[in-house]
Amino acid sequence: RYVDHMAVLYRFEEDIYKKEHVPVTFVGHPLKNVAKATMTKDEAYKAFNLDPTKPIVSLFPGSRRHEIDRLLEIMLDAKKQIQKALPDVQFALPLAPTLDKSLVCDKLPDDIRVIEKNTYNLLSITDAAISCSGTATLEIGLMNVPLVIIYKLAAPTYWALMCITKTRNIGLCNIIAQEIVAQEYLKYRATAENIAKETTKLLLDKAYRDSIKH
Repeated sequence: RYVDHMAVLYRFEEDIYKKEHVPVTFVGHPLKNVAKATMTKDEAYKAFNLDPTKPIVSLFPGSRRHEIDRLLEIMLDAKKQIQKALPDVQFALPLAPTLDKSLVCDKLPDDIRVIEKNTYNLLSITDAAISCSGTATLEIGLMNVPLVIIYKLAAPTYWALMCITKTRNIGLCNIIAQEIVAQEYLKYRATAENIAKETTKLLLDKAYRDSIKH
């Protein structure tokens, strides 16, 4: 009623507003021009003290404290299971600028590299990512990194959302692609076993990984 013109970030949003006869223009998402590495891969390996001969998994537990509280422990349990299958895997965690470093680092084992203000350079050498649902899934997708998406909500909130939403996907890369590009493990499916199994598959099954990157 009060809008003269909508500028939308995603292509699928155009149809929503056109159906309601609201003038609309798809302008694109600003991350498309931001999600780029500024280092070469060799520079990134050296800067982050990571071994180029061993696979790297990056962890994105979220940018809010409640997400860290709900998801980081599950990611760390999955990490242990991944290491049982692939002992040489290296782990890194790009710290969200909204979080206090001590809040996260106090919960982490020593073999996880914490990277500050260098997410895209880290993603340029990342083989697979485990990510909380949110903008990070779009950033990871734009950097062409296969990922696993996880999230946990309180049961009433989850079921309320399922009743009012028209999509069953929550990852931005999946919503934009209109297909499952990255597996989503929500609520009771967000277990260390499920996350570890999918991440290990991303690392070991080249054909599977390449199909997701495509």
